[in-house]
Amino acid sequence: MRQGNLVGVVLVLLAAGGCKGLEAGAKATFSREYTCPEDQVTATERADFDAAAATFGPIPAPPAEVAGDAARLALWQDGRAKERAAFNALGVVFEVRGCEHEALYLCTHPNTGSGRTNLAQVGCSALPRARAAGP
Repeated sequence: MRQGNLVGVVLVLLAAGGCKGLEAGAKATFSREYTCPEDQVTATERADFDAAAATFGPIPAPPAEVAGDAARLALWQDGRAKERAAFNALGVVFEVRGCEHEALYLCTHPNTGSGRTNLAQVGCSALPRARAAGP
């Protein structure tokens, strides 16, 4: 497909409502969960929030035999950092407020199973605030 045709297809999808934004998905999820009209809901992207830390807690200590070897420890730490970064890259975190409630959501466009992303849908999962590493 030529670039001009691709731009046209994207514009048509956007104009037809074929693409749902992640912020809109966060607001819709919050609205359903808290029975709060969407026009009373605000959503703020939280790029500073560590979704992996909130979901899984702090990185545990390495096994003793790994901790005692500097090269193995560096490799172990690098692996844990990459796992956390991959989880955080899955979506965008939103802090959502309305109707005297607030929540944090990790939102993403779901995969269709054939390696494509469905831009018409948004899936949001609540994040626990208590274990959060972000403010």
